Amino acid sequence: LIATHLGESLKILYLKGLRKVTDTGLISVSKSCYKLEVLEISNIPVTDASGVSIGEHLRNLRALYMRDNYKLTNKSVDVITQN
Repeated sequence: LIATHLGESLKILYLKGLRKVTDTGLISVSKSCYKLEVLEISNIPVTDASGVSIGEHLRNLRALYMRDNYKLTNKSVDVITQN
């Protein structure tokens, strides 16, 4: 819903602790909200599918907060930091 309605204008998004956020939702956000500069995804049960999508699509990202995301691995970190 966020990606559909606010995708082209959203620059800051805080999702910290929202347990119902899924990989599908976060991938949709990363593809549609390409102007995001700040993203907070701490304490969300997402996997490397989301992490890789963030790294591949969010080129304007200046701050990414991702604490206690136990399902993310170095694969996500590598893709995010290379882009």
